[in-house]
Amino acid sequence: KECAVFDFDKSLGSCGGNYHFYDFNHPTNIDDGCRGQFDLVVIDPPFISQSVWEKYAITAKLLMKDDTAHVIATTVDENAVLMKALFHCKPVAFRPSIPHLVYQYSVFTNFPSSTLADKNQELLHTEYEKLSV
Repeated sequence: KECAVFDFDKSLGSCGGNYHFYDFNHPTNIDDGCRGQFDLVVIDPPFISQSVWEKYAITAKLLMKDDTAHVIATTVDENAVLMKALFHCKPVAFRPSIPHLVYQYSVFTNFPSSTLADKNQELLHTEYEKLSV
């Protein structure tokens, strides 16, 4: 299986592998050879606004093989309705641990995942987890 990284940071191209420059402001500007090639798309945008997510969704749908492709997305809980509308994604128990961030990110998928079904240990005793139980 192959994977590819689509990112604005051109320095990632020096790491080898399958890097593609990506600017979410131009969501359809991707290599023709990448269109319809991916079974899984992982999306972690730099901003959490609806307008940015809509641009990422355009790109993701161009990259996906078909409607059965899996999506893993990270964003804030307040975007749950948007994740459902764009990708048919639901939140999972696992949450990224990002120290010193003012808001907690969540992971959303459009498929069941036993790997992401458990809360991660480093967040079990945080104030955020106590409030969200």
